Amino acid sequence: RDWSVTGVQTCALPIWPAFVLLILPAALAAQQPALTLDAVLTRVRANIAEFQTSVPNFAVDESIDSQRILGGKVKEETRIQSSFRITSTAPGTDSHEKRTFNTIDGKPAKSGQKVNPPYTFNGGFASVLGMLQSECIAYRLADSGSAEAGKIVILFSPKPAFADHPACTAKSYQGKAVIDPASFRVLRLEHRQEDDDWGKIPHFPFVEVISNRNVDTWSVEYAPVTLGDKVFWLPKQVVSTVTDKAKPLSLRYQADYSNYHRFTATVSISAPNPPSSPE
Repeated sequence: RDWSVTGVQTCALPIWPAFVLLILPAALAAQQPALTLDAVLTRVRANIAEFQTSVPNFAVDESIDSQRILGGKVKEETRIQSSFRITSTAPGTDSHEKRTFNTIDGKPAKSGQKVNPPYTFNGGFASVLGMLQSECIAYRLADSGSAEAGKIVILFSPKPAFADHPACTAKSYQGKAVIDPASFRVLRLEHRQEDDDWGKIPHFPFVEVISNRNVDTWSVEYAPVTLGDKVFWLPKQVVSTVTDKAKPLSLRYQADYSNYHRFTATVSISAPNPPSSPE
């Protein structure tokens, strides 16, 4: 049959079976190149570096719960509500942390009051992100579990000392990073280490302390926070637990963060008094 119209040759469009239309998206997706470890680390490290050099001074509300648990029962607990500030003289320089206690165990904190919770964990902010930037750490991609479905998972552990990097002598541990596949931001960091040396912790009289046979774990969850006109991924929750393997004793620390806002110091300069005129 002649399908020509005013001299232009045309043809009938084929009708694709329904099952072909269904499998086309899956086939196209299968042709996409799989992410490599180097590609993921490059994007993640670029985001971390950008964060470290551009995050402004900020303040955040902090809620801390510190516990000493013996035989499954809480033997000692301290609850703290505080204002936490991180400042630096310029983005990318060493930051300074300052915590102002607002309430302790539900009571207003006194000026200069000393607080000795059962257990304290430090470093939950940007410092732990350095674990994804180190030449002393070995990384590998892993399958995501049900809790991380659709996310990128990186497992990591320390390298042994080697000729080019003799300083790589960290104790054995295992770590996991959960990465958002769209933004390549860190959603969660996890760390597990066994038999850490707790001899550095003061042994208070009549108080059970963690022995050197222990399991030490911590995790940091990050969430997007807007500071000024820019979004940064900052800690939402930090949890750290130390469990003694030789006796029914554990320490637990949880800090939750909310109400992030830029911190700016206001400086007012008053004009000097005009000189008095001679009489």
